[in-house]
Amino acid sequence: MGSILFATSLWGYTSLNHEYTPFVKVPLSVLLPADKAIENPLPENISIKVKGTGWQLFYLIFFNRTKECTVDLSDKAISDNEYIITRTDILKGIQNIVDVEPIDVLPESVKLIIGQLVTRKVPVNPIIAITPRDGFVAMANYKLKPDSIEITGNETTVRNIRFWNTRPTNIDGVYKHTAMSLALSDTLSTIIKLSRSSVNIYFDVQQEADITIYDIPIRIRGGSLPKNHKLKPEKISVIVQGGINQIAEISKYDIDSYIDYNELINDTTGIIKPKIEINEKVNNFYPHPRYIYHYRIVKTLE
Repeated sequence: MGSILFATSLWGYTSLNHEYTPFVKVPLSVLLPADKAIENPLPENISIKVKGTGWQLFYLIFFNRTKECTVDLSDKAISDNEYIITRTDILKGIQNIVDVEPIDVLPESVKLIIGQLVTRKVPVNPIIAITPRDGFVAMANYKLKPDSIEITGNETTVRNIRFWNTRPTNIDGVYKHTAMSLALSDTLSTIIKLSRSSVNIYFDVQQEADITIYDIPIRIRGGSLPKNHKLKPEKISVIVQGGINQIAEISKYDIDSYIDYNELINDTTGIIKPKIEINEKVNNFYPHPRYIYHYRIVKTLE
């Protein structure tokens, strides 16, 4: 075992003293004039072919955290069109790489589509899945602070962005009012700058309960019930499910039960499902009975 260990160490030491020319990935960034922005996504890294000994390359690959390639175009006169970053531009932009020699790049050029720099305010869209503890329910409404952010980038790109997502987040086992921070998505970080990196979300979780609201009259929306038509029953109950504090504040005056006039007139089955509207944002509600009978009196017997 000692001989094997010594032989392996000797082989490694000898190998690391040899010269190699591998490709090494280096973070890429581009500096533009203050009024310009890039439209097309840039590669996050670029491959640089370097020449050096195994020891030098070992340090460069595993320990050098500051290596980068920054192409500075800030002092160039650039119009709103395409610009090609050449192999020479990339080699000039290599920074914090010592003891090794950059000799080639891959790809040899990078195309930029450049336009005007603009800033726009867009709403934040939270991507969050809340799984409450058994017997509890998450309220449908939530609050974001702030509920919008400013995005800065190329005019064409920014104009097509309607909202900005957060990173997907899953929350399990919650049972009370909760506040937390949500990180914003960074999918376009190479071409879009955000005014902040996260927002705060506040949501409520309550003990699950249900309540039945009785004697809700059925209205005819868009007209009135013809004299030769009859509904049975004329009033229904509505079962509301949600948080215990939420449903405790609901009364029959918050609930509207109705049938569209056109649906009533064109009904040929005699069975209609009433529609329900509730002022509060409750999790679930449904009428009881779910269907009512619709009669049309065509002749009166004397």
